Amino acid sequence: MGEKTEHKTPRAVWVDHAKALAMVAVVYGHTVQTGAANRYVYSFHVPLFFFLLGVVFSITRGEEKPFGDFIKKRAYSLMLPYYCFAVLSTAVIFLASRVVPALEAEIFANPLELIKNLLIGDCIPNRPLWFLPCTFVLSVLAWAVLRLINRLEAQALGHGRSGGSMRPGAYPYGDFYPHPVSAIQD
Repeated sequence: MGEKTEHKTPRAVWVDHAKALAMVAVVYGHTVQTGAANRYVYSFHVPLFFFLLGVVFSITRGEEKPFGDFIKKRAYSLMLPYYCFAVLSTAVIFLASRVVPALEAEIFANPLELIKNLLIGDCIPNRPLWFLPCTFVLSVLAWAVLRLINRLEAQALGHGRSGGSMRPGAYPYGDFYPHPVSAIQD
């Protein structure tokens, strides 16, 4: 009673399977450091993750969140885990370097540089965390680009234009610019 139910798009199981494959490839790539198989794994595992991020990222017209809400959600889901793991792993490695002095001691020689790097997304003690801030930045860029495309498309449709032109050199989402760039003149 009184429970709010949300209609969600069903999960694409193939995306989950592809993510699992990419995760196994990342673990393999970070544990086996040599050989042709390692070079092969490195040729696709990170591009696969970014491709999958693009597949599941969308902004639907009419369901666009304000930029501030979008940033808050992405910061909570990507940057908060980054900062938590960055601080935790830095503290663990710092404490370990006190017990084993040769262990990563040079990382802590310049604490201000270390803090600056942590803040900008380069956790030197735990470099694999780079993926989280990078994903955050790319999702913000994708939001801006898709928002622009949606607005341009809506503007074009509002002026009686629909669909894209099939002329070579025409803009693929419709002729939004008043003077389409084309090698072939009308």
